[in-house]
Amino acid sequence: MKILSSAHVHTTFCDGKTTAADMARTAYDMGFVSLGFTLHAAQTFDPAHCIDPSSEEDYKKEIRRLQQEYKGRMAIYLGIERDMLSCSDIKDYDYFIASVHYFTRHDGSHSGVDAPSGEMQKYVNECCGGDGLKMAKQYFTLFCDHVVRLSPNPDKEMWERIGLK
Repeated sequence: MKILSSAHVHTTFCDGKTTAADMARTAYDMGFVSLGFTLHAAQTFDPAHCIDPSSEEDYKKEIRRLQQEYKGRMAIYLGIERDMLSCSDIKDYDYFIASVHYFTRHDGSHSGVDAPSGEMQKYVNECCGGDGLKMAKQYFTLFCDHVVRLSPNPDKEMWERIGLK
């Protein structure tokens, strides 16, 4: 038996190419049992890759609307992808995905973890002495610290909100 589901999709509210309504309709038509929307949380730099803080409430309203529209036919979840450097609060969401998309350089600027290879190599050379393994260890240390700080322990209210009492 094939079960279709995704817990990590981006829409036009951040850096996605499709609206939430179109994605939900397509997922439903394909037989998905659930769909979780996870916008890139707001941050104070690199606005092209995250939601504009002034649109975050609109995002929440749209996903909550879709939850009602598809109720009983396909589960829809309101999520957020919370980068280590994000400034959005996670409390109003059904779930979150912790992520690290940037390294902070010594001068306070940022280098994207998924930047083109030339930019990443420049970061490795300048900030890690040319040692790619050092950069990888730095990344996973940042990621683990971020997850622990966010403390992803769902409470009873969250389980009830998403229907998993």
